Amino acid sequence: MSKFKVDYACLYGRNTSLFYSKFMKTKYLVTGSVKNNNFSIKKSNDKSIVFISQFRMHINYNFKKNTFNNISDENLFYRHLNKYCKKYNKRLFVLSCQTEQKLEEEYFNRNLGTDNFVFISKSNWKDTYINSEDFNYFVTSSSTLGYELMAKGKRVAFVFLKKFFNWKFENIKSSFFAIKDEGFFWTKSEVYEKFEKTLNNAFFCSVLRHRLNIKKYINPYVVYDKGNKKFINFITRLNNREL
Repeated sequence: MSKFKVDYACLYGRNTSLFYSKFMKTKYLVTGSVKNNNFSIKKSNDKSIVFISQFRMHINYNFKKNTFNNISDENLFYRHLNKYCKKYNKRLFVLSCQTEQKLEEEYFNRNLGTDNFVFISKSNWKDTYINSEDFNYFVTSSSTLGYELMAKGKRVAFVFLKKFFNWKFENIKSSFFAIKDEGFFWTKSEVYEKFEKTLNNAFFCSVLRHRLNIKKYINPYVVYDKGNKKFINFITRLNNREL
């Protein structure tokens, strides 16, 4: 199979090249997420937990029956999350991923209980990054935002949900889930004790251990470059015909 020839490709992290190299011949430059890099790291002392929503209409909603789909492992995940927050007396927030949020909020009202969380809405993509700055502890399944936030030093726990995993990409290390079922801050287990341990590891490990986890497990997928210095430098050199 012949490959497309491209001069340069800017990547979130070096592992992304494993995917693009299958059909593209190019020079790679790891610049991180341009959007994420536009926002500075903000220290937060808030002890609440934020669940990064990955609500998807085509997965979570049945248009023919006009109702929400019942997804067993996702329902179990929400029970575990409620149990954890009650046990450790943590306030729970849900960070919206949609701009049309009426059904998204209703979905979480049904699964988490209207009195058990606070829904954080958004009006555009910037709100997602701005709203996340006020918190420190996050839980997600596989949200790119989770990787971006952890690259900036936030504490993020990853809990596997089948609906987001694409087995076609398993052999290109598209996620640490594809490499190993259990890790220090991620798990595929549906057992509550594993869930609890994973969140505690992610939230309360030492600063040194956290930094090492970012370097070893997150940076291969996304790096943080404050102000997009690498990307701007690349564009400048390209414009000046230095490349």
